[in-house]
Amino acid sequence: MNIRLEQLERKDFAIIKDWIDLEIFHIFTASIDDDQLARLLTKEHDGILTEIGLRAVENDTENIIGLVHSIVDRENDLVHLQHIVVDPEKRGRGNGSSILELFLELCFKTHRLHRVQLFTEENNKAAIACYKKVGFHIDGMLRDRIKIENGFLGTYIFSMLDNEWFARFAGKKHSK
Repeated sequence: MNIRLEQLERKDFAIIKDWIDLEIFHIFTASIDDDQLARLLTKEHDGILTEIGLRAVENDTENIIGLVHSIVDRENDLVHLQHIVVDPEKRGRGNGSSILELFLELCFKTHRLHRVQLFTEENNKAAIACYKKVGFHIDGMLRDRIKIENGFLGTYIFSMLDNEWFARFAGKKHSK
């Protein structure tokens, strides 16, 4: 794997700002600024990890090619993947899958979480294909969850459990 994950930092905002599609990332509003992007940073509360914000860096070029942001629920040993974004110029090359595989390793192997879950709109075909490729399962759909100009969109709920990840990736060597 030619990618590694590192802590997302404020200095990265200038690079990632233009990657945010407001039609997909509903937490952001027009004129995305550093205060909005700060929501993507890793956070702790009383020494406990509550959010994970990571940048994906290409090893050979040292370029940032993506980011991952998630909310950690330690009480239930799960993480909710809020955002995964790949540089538009790097999409369609398996980078999203590689980033997800590294993120899952971090969640299951390093943080010893039980479940990783995410939501995605039913029209986000590229994301759905990526999640299935990595081994996520569809748990269900929240029907007509988001109102759009000409109707409504449903939202798929995807998840992967630790035992599924270990069964799928135990034999693969990952780098951190």
